[in-house]
Parts: sequence; structure tokens; C-alpha cells
Amino acid sequence: MLPRFISLGCRLAPLGAALAGCSFLWPEPAPVERPAEPPAVPVVTGEAIPPQLPIIFFSADGDKLDIGAREKIEVIASIAKDPNWIERPILVKGHSDAQGRPEYNRALAMRRAELIAGELVFADVARDRILVESAGDHEPLAPNQHANGSDNPEGRALNRRVEVRLLLPDGLD
Repeated sequence: MLPRFISLGCRLAPLGAALAGCSFLWPEPAPVERPAEPPAVPVVTGEAIPPQLPIIFFSADGDKLDIGAREKIEVIASIAKDPNWIERPILVKGHSDAQGRPEYNRALAMRRAELIAGELVFADVARDRILVESAGDHEPLAPNQHANGSDNPEGRALNRRVEVRLLLPDGLD
């Protein structure tokens, strides 16, 4: 008896010739179970991802700008005034290292953020777009101390900063 998938019209012959003129009836594939659809994720249509803005760093216990910081502020202001981003709210967030009391660090980080916000306003960025926050020493980029407990000056230097972000419109961030 011939297997089910070969039609009865096939002749037995050498392999190449045996397949010539044969028709094959393949069995129906078993139904494939589809996985459940993932839950819908809110998609912001037409919203581009804003560019990465430069970080402005400060000296220890400092809240003054150097020439490099002023150049970064000019870059941030030009991007913030670009027609693609002009409607976006701007978050200016100050940070500090972990030297000193937490209350002092929070106040220092706020002074830094307010300084940058003021410079952005001076560069013609609308003040009502700017939100100012202080993270104090709670969001370090790098450890303030090495694993053995010794001081990490390079890490602390990275933590004395102000970050500026363009936010999504209300309710979409």
C-alpha cells in the first residue's frame, strides 16, 4: 500500500524519474495556537525623541558657571527654541555630591538648577516652560566613595551637575 501523501498515479522508477509527474497530497497542518495579544502600549504618534542635552558640571560646593558651562547653555537654549521642541516643557534638575548635610546638598542643587533656569530665560527660553527641581545627593551618576569607603573624587565630580531634559506634553511623559 502506498503512503497517504503520494498519489496513486506515481510510478516506481529511479528516484529522479519517480518524482516526475507525481502529485503530492500533504496532510493538513495542525492548527497553531496563537499567543495572546500583548496589552496595548500607549504610543505617542508624531512625537520625536528629543536630543540628548549636555550636562553642566560644577566645582565642589560651587554654583558659578565657567566658560564651558555657558557654551552648553547656548546649545540647550538653541535646541529648546527649535520649532520641533518649542512646545515641550523643560525640566532643569540640580544634583550634588554627598559631601555635607543632605539639607545643604538639596539647597545647593536647587541653586544650581535655578542658575541654569535663569540663564535659559536670559537666552529667550520662555520661563513658563521651565520646571526646576533639586535631587540633592539622591541620584548620583557615580559612587561618592569607593567600595572600601575611601573618597572617590572623580565620582563626586560627576555628581555635581545640572541635567536639562525636554519633556513630553502633559500626560504623555
